[in-house]
Amino acid sequence: MSNEPVRSFRRMDRQYHEYENSFLKKTIAPHKYEDKPCLTHWNKERLKNEAACLRFIELTTNIPVPKVLFAHEKNGSYHLCTERVPGVCMNDLSQDKQAVVIEEVERHLQTLKCLKSDRIDGPSDIICPAHRAAGL
Repeated sequence: MSNEPVRSFRRMDRQYHEYENSFLKKTIAPHKYEDKPCLTHWNKERLKNEAACLRFIELTTNIPVPKVLFAHEKNGSYHLCTERVPGVCMNDLSQDKQAVVIEEVERHLQTLKCLKSDRIDGPSDIICPAHRAAGL
């Protein structure tokens, strides 16, 4: 990963850095919140789940997903770095090529629908309920 990102942006609870060959997501450590705390519940756990899900999909299906380069906690922030996968916008494709992409995505959705587990939690052993379900 080169030192300088091609592009960076920030939400209230996460930072994103796009590099030439990788993409880094990191949670904002609670001690780094500006102004007032804006806590997104299970922010770090959601990113851990994302890393575990990407690894699980890569190992158990033929669905192309970005490879996880690293995922770890550092200074109160969780970092998930994946390879950067180049692509094109659907609007830039001809109708024929769009049809091919749509067919491929539909096949991958069917693969995802067939995944089964005998556990209630996800690949990371963490349950992150939706805010409504958690009463937040």
